[in-house]
Amino acid sequence: MKLYRGQLIPSKDFEKIKTNVSGLLSINRFLSTSADRNLALVFAGQSTDDCTAVLLEISLDSKCSDTSAPFADIESHSQFGAGEQEYLFSMGTVFRIDRIEDIDHSCVCVHLTLTQDNDPQLTALTKYMSIDLHERYDLTTLGMLMLETGDYRRAEQFFATALTAAKTPGHRARCHNLLGMAFENLGDYDRALEQFRFELKIHHQNLPLNHPAFAPTYSNIAVVYMDRSELDLALKYFRKALTIGEAATKPNHFELSVYHNHISFILKTKGHLKEALVHRKKTLSLRQLCLPPTHPAIAEAYNNLACIYQELNQSNKALFMHEKSLEIAQKSLPVDHILLAFRQTNIGAILYSQGKFDDALMHFKESLRIKLKSLDPLHPDMAVTYNNMGKTYNALGSYEKALEMYEKIVELERASFVRNHPEKLVDAMSLLIECLLQLGRTDEARERILEHYNWSNRTLGYTEQEAQAMKNILESIINKVSLFS
Repeated sequence: MKLYRGQLIPSKDFEKIKTNVSGLLSINRFLSTSADRNLALVFAGQSTDDCTAVLLEISLDSKCSDTSAPFADIESHSQFGAGEQEYLFSMGTVFRIDRIEDIDHSCVCVHLTLTQDNDPQLTALTKYMSIDLHERYDLTTLGMLMLETGDYRRAEQFFATALTAAKTPGHRARCHNLLGMAFENLGDYDRALEQFRFELKIHHQNLPLNHPAFAPTYSNIAVVYMDRSELDLALKYFRKALTIGEAATKPNHFELSVYHNHISFILKTKGHLKEALVHRKKTLSLRQLCLPPTHPAIAEAYNNLACIYQELNQSNKALFMHEKSLEIAQKSLPVDHILLAFRQTNIGAILYSQGKFDDALMHFKESLRIKLKSLDPLHPDMAVTYNNMGKTYNALGSYEKALEMYEKIVELERASFVRNHPEKLVDAMSLLIECLLQLGRTDEARERILEHYNWSNRTLGYTEQEAQAMKNILESIINKVSLFS
């Protein structure tokens, strides 16, 4: 059976599909298709300078007709009537890209196959990620659903009710553990610690001292101490968890990687970079042992290693690790996933520090492209990207383009102004003023300073003291302008 979908795809996105033949294509939304190829060709339209007309031809194995298949015949429910022969694929459906061929000069056919359970690359990833989906739907399971959706107060209520009905030490320990997690997410760290200690007490009463069940409890206690910035105590309990976990008859490699990862963050914070590096390397090796090669947690491990190498001023190693992280993330995440934007930014930052400004700009532009699709235009992270692009254009001597970026930052900071962070606005204005000076537009720089001063007093409702502080800051910028006059 074959199904079709015709659509225009931005040419830049289509280039990525072209370079991924034999790879996987994940769909992050519902996908409407038709059994009518000619109708799909109508929807494909004709290619333009910016977009490529694409006909997706999806081949379905005969075994796909069972109830587990991620698509359905919705002809009887379709708003387009019976003529379209419409089939709908669910969000998250994954296809393999078999080949790409030209239909004519104005349209391209992408041949896809719906992945099956025997697809080795997909099976390895989905099997791991579905391990936790087979628990009984009891009160604790409902509470865990509340945790996942961020409804921590309701999660607490479910766990508390489950605790009153718990009939075994194991069930009581589990309820205390989950209550602790709910309180930790609510920021009630004292009550979280209390629950984890109740759990610990039950373990002591019923289990041998070095039983593997102690490890996650110690880890949860350590997380709360991290939340409270009590790093020495956090480190102590993570090391306890690690010792017990490593001594287990069948070690849980992923849990061990989590303990190593937390320990490395604490050591990094305390300035012990070389010791932190040892634990981050161990995190990566453990995750490579137990996870599929395209799992996002492996990408995260590479990213964290890169951060240590950066602080150790080993930029080439950091760049390699960031590139590995991006490579894996691109294989396991949708093409416009926000995490890919952050990975692109990391690579751009290192290339910028190495003086490779053109290469850095390419990565910053890709980060911006993803963010524009994934974030609100006024999201604070947009300012970070505009700043990166601005300073890179500045380094390349493209001052007009740099000015355009700094104008966007000022606009964004004004729209999302937080009164207790006025320095962000001043920093943004400083970048803009300096760029105007580099362009020799000193009078305009003076005008912009006065305009910003007036806007601040008119819009922000400063007290006299706050207004004076702002005036002093602006006058220091005016003095800076005077040096260029």
